[in-house]
Amino acid sequence: MVVYLHGNASARVEVLPQLSFLLSQNIYGVCSCDFTGSGKSDGDYVSLGYYERYDLECLLQHLQELHGNIEIVLWGRSMGASTALMHVSELTQSSIEREDGDHPDTTSMVKGVICDSPFCSLLVLCEELVERAREQGIVVPGVIVSAAIAMIARSVNKLAQFSIYDIVPLDHTPTIGVPALFVVGADDDFIPPHHSEALVETYQQGISTNLLMVPGGHNDPRPEIVFESIEQFLKYRFESITESPLKVPNEMKASYYRNPPWAYFRYSTIFKAHTPSTTQPTAAAAAATTTNTKNTDNTTNAEEEELGMTQERQDDIQNKVNMMLGGVGTEEKKENSASDVE
Repeated sequence: MVVYLHGNASARVEVLPQLSFLLSQNIYGVCSCDFTGSGKSDGDYVSLGYYERYDLECLLQHLQELHGNIEIVLWGRSMGASTALMHVSELTQSSIEREDGDHPDTTSMVKGVICDSPFCSLLVLCEELVERAREQGIVVPGVIVSAAIAMIARSVNKLAQFSIYDIVPLDHTPTIGVPALFVVGADDDFIPPHHSEALVETYQQGISTNLLMVPGGHNDPRPEIVFESIEQFLKYRFESITESPLKVPNEMKASYYRNPPWAYFRYSTIFKAHTPSTTQPTAAAAAATTTNTKNTDNTTNAEEEELGMTQERQDDIQNKVNMMLGGVGTEEKKENSASDVE
């Protein structure tokens, strides 16, 4: 079975465009869920992996109760990829054992992880957003950066009861004992390729890892070689796959090569539109701004159609960081430039 883990600002429907590809591999099944605070799940905040790894543990325990000790490969994207890495590490499993000594062992079920665009450290990601603000001309003294990040950390701890300093997949990879396939866009400027490279370099010695760096950015479609590599990865991870993959019609192949796994087809004749009850902010975003980011029932078409960290959402995060550091956002820069011309 493949368990698909969605990214930030997204939901379980990310996996829908991939069903034809995955089910053609003769695997047991495909499963996905809405993490806490995402899609139709309850919760006030998205924690970018901290609590999501425990959501994943609950899901695996549920699958174990239903199907026994089946073979599972985790396929995560962005936040979901980092969640998968942190969950399968000995650090997290030891934490679960300390909190619940009677919990069933789910670690033996996981045979591998597929990680598309994971981050190696949330703190590093925050610092890179600040560095991009500097590149845009905002003068940011180091002491201001440290103070701003410390302020966000305190607010997150107060609002959501976790520390952003603890979301470091890089600390977990040395204790991961299952093979991994990493995928990253060479032009990804939101979670740059060096995050995946660092995760591969620190992976437990002797455990198989592969890194595919392909053309494109954070939200771009993945080329055919990615799906060919995933097909081979699943074949070697699942002992139960004894038959060749089913033949997928070319028009269906064109669909999942052209559209990324998180693509959303609002007007599809197969899948109905998914309207989340709420889309919760990340705890870090809530701490950095007082703007109400919850969606109402009158969600706009654009918000419904686009799941995941779209370019617009990336720009919005960068704008908020810029303004928090005393600069101006992209839109304000455009307005100022227009005024200068006039």
